[in-house]
Amino acid sequence: MNLTPKARFQQSENSLSAHKRMIESKEFERAADFAMLEYQRAVMQSPAGPGDSPGANYFRLLGAQEFLQQLRNLADQHQPVPRIMDPNLNHAAQ
Repeated sequence: MNLTPKARFQQSENSLSAHKRMIESKEFERAADFAMLEYQRAVMQSPAGPGDSPGANYFRLLGAQEFLQQLRNLADQHQPVPRIMDPNLNHAAQ
């Protein structure tokens, strides 16, 4: 069975509880905020090379935001919402 990286991480109860404590800490939030600010500053101050554009910088920043969101949600275990089929629903085409 090929588990996703997130599912493999969630197999360890120790990892889950330690990760949740880390994410909920004020120190992590402060470090994440300042790291993102520093990365934004570095992206904006980097010399433009061939093919660099404001659009490319936008996607670099978007990727950093998406990565941070994945890191924060690594321990979240969302259960799929079960679909309830209504036995009285009329599927006949009209």
